[in-house]
Amino acid sequence: HWVVLREQPELWQFFALVVRDHQPLQLDTIMIYKLRSLGLIQELGDRIKVQCELYRRYFSREVLAQE
Repeated sequence: HWVVLREQPELWQFFALVVRDHQPLQLDTIMIYKLRSLGLIQELGDRIKVQCELYRRYFSREVLAQE
């Protein structure tokens, strides 16, 4: 998943928002579709969150490293 996110900076930026926020977010529907297709997020009605805690922990470190 990391390679796909790195190749699509806009997708990475949206996913970084999800990783940073512990509350479910509302995002662009195309970005939601792409992240859901990668298995990185789950939908909660009209909101999304990171699929699992393992992904949140791993990508949180990556988000911090990019800042």
